[in-house]
Amino acid sequence: DPPGAAAPTIRAFPCRRDVISGQRLVIFGHERRLPAVGRSPAVAAQALVPAAYVAELVALLGEEGVAPKDLLRGTDLKPPALAGRDALITNSDQLRIYTNALSLTREPGLGLRLGARLRLEHHGVVGHAMLCSDNLRQAMHVLVRYTVLRGFPLSLHFREEGRVAVLTAAATIPLGRVYELVMEEA
Repeated sequence: DPPGAAAPTIRAFPCRRDVISGQRLVIFGHERRLPAVGRSPAVAAQALVPAAYVAELVALLGEEGVAPKDLLRGTDLKPPALAGRDALITNSDQLRIYTNALSLTREPGLGLRLGARLRLEHHGVVGHAMLCSDNLRQAMHVLVRYTVLRGFPLSLHFREEGRVAVLTAAATIPLGRVYELVMEEA
């Protein structure tokens, strides 16, 4: 480049800041209502979560020889229902599938393996907003503020202690034996 030429700006995705108005979030033209915080366990169990997380678990365990029908046992779901980019399932179905996965694999660290496969695109508009953040601090604040949009049964908190960033998670509903898997995945 000739001296004085401006460096090219490269962005993988067109980024636009989110717009908040009352209890709604608009990111890239997609409007989402902000769910009520402090849901009862019965209401939280019926909350909708993206099927992308379960679809990735089905793919992971499928590579290890676990049949999708075995993972989906106890739900009314069929593998094609998980394929859509905007597909949603209930929190209770997700937790049932996670319980099945633990029974079928009996392998420690399943949540870590699943979490390592997840990319920002799995997190929909929240992941995209994080990608568009100016820095890690801003990305963590976006994650904490809007993770409720993803239906996670977790409450996230971010704080800084000197030069250390701390992200903590607490279950918002009883998770039973899938607690470790959910925490590792997060």
